[in-house]
Amino acid sequence: MTHAETFLHRRRLTWTAWWIVCTLLAAIAIAVGCAIGPVPISPLKVSKIILAHMGAGHWAPDWSAVEQTIVLKIRVPRVITGFVVGASLGVVGTAFQCILRNPLADPFILGVSSGAALGASIAIVLGITIPFLSSASLPLIAFFGAMLATAFIYRIAIVHGTINPHTLILCGVILNSFLSSVMMIIYSAASPYRVHSLLLWLMGDLESTGEWRAIPLIVMSAGCVWVSTFAKRMNAMSLGDEAAFALGVEVSRTKQAIFLICAIIVGSAVSMSGMIGFVGLVAPHLCRTLVTADHRFVLPASALVGGALVVFADTFGRWVLSPAEVPVGAVTALIGAPFFIYILRKRSKIVWSD
Repeated sequence: MTHAETFLHRRRLTWTAWWIVCTLLAAIAIAVGCAIGPVPISPLKVSKIILAHMGAGHWAPDWSAVEQTIVLKIRVPRVITGFVVGASLGVVGTAFQCILRNPLADPFILGVSSGAALGASIAIVLGITIPFLSSASLPLIAFFGAMLATAFIYRIAIVHGTINPHTLILCGVILNSFLSSVMMIIYSAASPYRVHSLLLWLMGDLESTGEWRAIPLIVMSAGCVWVSTFAKRMNAMSLGDEAAFALGVEVSRTKQAIFLICAIIVGSAVSMSGMIGFVGLVAPHLCRTLVTADHRFVLPASALVGGALVVFADTFGRWVLSPAEVPVGAVTALIGAPFFIYILRKRSKIVWSD
């Protein structure tokens, strides 16, 4: 066996091992999320309830109707929502860090989340509802706000037909500041009850219910799969735009496509769960640092790690002050902010050493 074959064999074994680790992490997060809460239910009983509901179990029920309702109506939908949102943020964070060539890029750095937050603020404070879609009014209005912010940023960041990464980031920071100021003005004119509801949503809320839930879940899942098809081109762009162009990648069009798909994913995620930050920063860095920078692995691995991170954070928030809840966004911020500082200091040392 040649050295090249030995290297490829070892890399396959490493990837396989880490696939198993990431999959187990996601499975453990889902099991813990369904079992832990104000009413603890064992993972075995949760599995029996789910299998029986799917028609795959033939044993006598050893659970109460209340436990079945808690698992099927509350925890399973919440865990699924949290996992898909976290997976989406992990994928988008990976994509943004690649196309912007900035390891500190996060899905919320571009102002998309602020656009969604402003839309939600206006809807909550003014009590706006969409006819025949009352339960879906808030996420839909938030989604439209995210898309308007995306269109604005995209239009400004286009320079001579290409996306300028530095202009894009600066536009996101400025737009975040501006929209935050507008929201502060809205808060000052709102009643305390509406401000409280809005703040809870802005800090992350996975309790949303209703049949409309399936639509953003499908959009996010399809978007993540679509972004994954760009993995090889993203590997080429990691070498630089000139190198990617020499390898046959249409850099400008690829960046535009990835940016627009990611904006739709982020808009769907924020409209459904509120603002959950730092997941798109932490998950990709963990996967790159521990295993490889190959986007064929990093993208799906970031999805698994990001989904597990949000589910763990939500479970911790439901458990630590039970029966009160800590918003999932607050928990991810506690994890992500120190991680952000660590990456920033590490990057600064590299810059100074150069």
